[in-house]
Amino acid sequence: MTALRGFTLNSHSYETDENVVPVESIPQVYHCPASHVVTVRFAADAEEIPGEWDCPKCGRLAHRDMTSAQEAVDSGLGEALVSPRTSATGKTHWDMLLERRTVDDLEKILAERLALLRANSA
Repeated sequence: MTALRGFTLNSHSYETDENVVPVESIPQVYHCPASHVVTVRFAADAEEIPGEWDCPKCGRLAHRDMTSAQEAVDSGLGEALVSPRTSATGKTHWDMLLERRTVDDLEKILAERLALLRANSA
């Protein structure tokens, strides 16, 4: 197989980190109800730092303080969520469609479209 001319020009960066100053940041620790600890870095001049963050390991809602995470466990709100990040398959098109419409609405739309197609073919 022959190489395409100029193919690697866009795949390599010729920039260096010389004279680049990273923005000052502060770490924020979030505690998951499943005992995971998530550390997220925010800019030091951030206007708002969220009190809750999605746990990247299990999809639960992690809290900035441990007592809120424990309360979530005790109240049952700390149940695992199915999120696209934690699920190997993610959401299917059908799952996303059901978030926007009910099955009854979909049946009505299908009936309308079928009637339109039948009218055009006749």
